[in-house]
Amino acid sequence: MLLSFCVEASPQLCLLMYNQFMTAIDWTKIYQKYKGLWVALKDDERTVISSGKTLEETEKKAQEKGFSKPIFMKVPAKVGYFAGKSHNR
Repeated sequence: MLLSFCVEASPQLCLLMYNQFMTAIDWTKIYQKYKGLWVALKDDERTVISSGKTLEETEKKAQEKGFSKPIFMKVPAKVGYFAGKSHNR
C-alpha cells in the first residue's frame, strides 16, 4: 500500500523511503554462532532472543523470556551465493 502510494506520488520520495528503511544488516556473528539453528530476533533484527534446533523449541524459549512475537529465522548451515537467477539441473 505505502509502496504503491509513494511510486505514484514521487519515485524520488519512494527511493528515499526505501533507503531509509531497507539498510543492510550484518548477520556474520549470528551466522558464526548459530549455524544450522533457528533463532528468534528482536524487532531490531540484530539481537538474538533465543535459539534451538526446531522452530517450536526456539519459540517456546522466546515466550519464556516474555517475547510473544519475535522474528524467526533459520540460519543456514552453509552460506551459498545467489546472484539473481537459478537453473534447475
